[in-house]
Amino acid sequence: MQASAGYGGTVTLRREGGRTIFTRATTAAGNPKGLGLRIGDRIAVAYAPNMEAGIVSYSIAPGGKLLRGTWLSNVSPHPGTENLTRP
Repeated sequence: MQASAGYGGTVTLRREGGRTIFTRATTAAGNPKGLGLRIGDRIAVAYAPNMEAGIVSYSIAPGGKLLRGTWLSNVSPHPGTENLTRP
């Protein structure tokens, strides 16, 4: 999936049985890994690269090619948004 929030990169989502999702991002800022959970049309992911920790909640658009995310980290006082698209 491709990220778009003022930065570029790729995100890999790997489902491992049931609702568990493992993620790995590749961006100019690094390669954080995360652990997520899918419930219905939502995916929640927690990540903790270096001393940063954060969460992101994605809603899955119909067709599954777009994830709309809202995130928050301990290094930013305000939530942000991002979209992930599948080619």
